[in-house]
Amino acid sequence: MSGPDQTIREAKINFNQLSITERAVCDKETLVNVNNKKVKDSTSKADTGSQSEYIAVTILVATRGLYKLPTVDDSSTLKQELQNLKSLPSNNILSVEVLWTPQEEDDNLSELQLLKKYPLLKPFKDYPFVKITLE
Repeated sequence: MSGPDQTIREAKINFNQLSITERAVCDKETLVNVNNKKVKDSTSKADTGSQSEYIAVTILVATRGLYKLPTVDDSSTLKQELQNLKSLPSNNILSVEVLWTPQEEDDNLSELQLLKKYPLLKPFKDYPFVKITLE
């Protein structure tokens, strides 16, 4: 079988593989929300008394057609690309997943842990002043 159905099937397989790869980076998944059904793990790490230094957010989006992202190396480009994704017609969006670590208030992610888990990660040009707010 070939054609659009095969392409969509392959895209779903690739999306799921990316999702599994990204989920493997997290030590533990403590919150899952699928189709607005939330499941929260009631066990959490002991309070270390330290605040999270960093948070890593991964956004996976599967769309119909080609959607090419530019290199995102500052907060204004990130904000613009998030706005562009937000404006995609809903019938072109096949799947979306947002993953973040750490998920718990009493968990922390140091700079060393961040670099170990995400070795290809590069800081934004305007780091550390990154705050994204979408309307």
